Amino acid sequence: MFQTLQVQVTELKSVNESLNLTVEELYKAHALSEATLRERDELISDQSEKMRLLEEQFVPFHELQTQLKETAELVVRFSDDKYCALKEIENLIVKLKSLQTENQDLKYREPELKHLEKVYKTKESVLLKDIDQMKSQVSELLEKLMISDQQMKQQIIPFKEDKRMFLAKNEFLEK
Repeated sequence: MFQTLQVQVTELKSVNESLNLTVEELYKAHALSEATLRERDELISDQSEKMRLLEEQFVPFHELQTQLKETAELVVRFSDDKYCALKEIENLIVKLKSLQTENQDLKYREPELKHLEKVYKTKESVLLKDIDQMKSQVSELLEKLMISDQQMKQQIIPFKEDKRMFLAKNEFLEK
């Protein structure tokens, strides 16, 4: 029996040693997991701080990004306006050259225009004289027509008398 007890004690010692090793391993594992958890907490804390800083920077960055976008739009609009203005200037230059050419043509034609102006003035004065002459002729004809009209009226008066007498005689004869 004693031997059995000794065997059992040996077995128990072996189990106890095994349990002690397991407990030691568990303590080590526990210490390792605590260290890992502390590291993880530190990392989480660091990451949280970084996130907070990034969020703080994001607002100005977002505002800067918005300003940059607005500036880009203004640059594009300015470029478009500048392009349109340049095209308008080109068109004005073409028109100016055309007007300069026309002006030069007019300078070359100035003597011809002066000659035509003299001819026009001469013809105008002739036409004005003709118009004055026609006015006097029309006045003379009008005067003659008025005289003729008065003469005709004078001639109609006896016819009216004759017509009245004729109608009166006709009426008398019909009765």
